[in-house]
Amino acid sequence: MKTDTTLSYIAPTTAAREKQVAADPELKPWVEAVAAAKGRTSDNLGTKYPKISQQLWGAVQNALSGSQSPADALKAAQTAAAAATK
Repeated sequence: MKTDTTLSYIAPTTAAREKQVAADPELKPWVEAVAAAKGRTSDNLGTKYPKISQQLWGAVQNALSGSQSPADALKAAQTAAAAATK
C-alpha cells in the first residue's frame, strides 16, 4: 500500500484499497472504478479488441474535434465496430 500511495496508484488488492480509502476517503470513487474495471480483451473480445478500439478512439477524436457530435460519433463507431467484428 505504501508504494501504491506514494506513486498515486490505486492498489490492486481489495484489502489495500480498503486501507487507502480509510486513509483518504476522497479516493472512494477511484477505488470503486478500479474494482469494476475490466481488461481490454474481456468479454471474449480477444483479437477483435483492436477493431473495436480503433472505432472508439476515432469516435472520441471526432467528438473532440467537432467533426461529429458525441452521440453521432459513438453511434457511427458502434455500427462500424459491429460490422468489423462479424
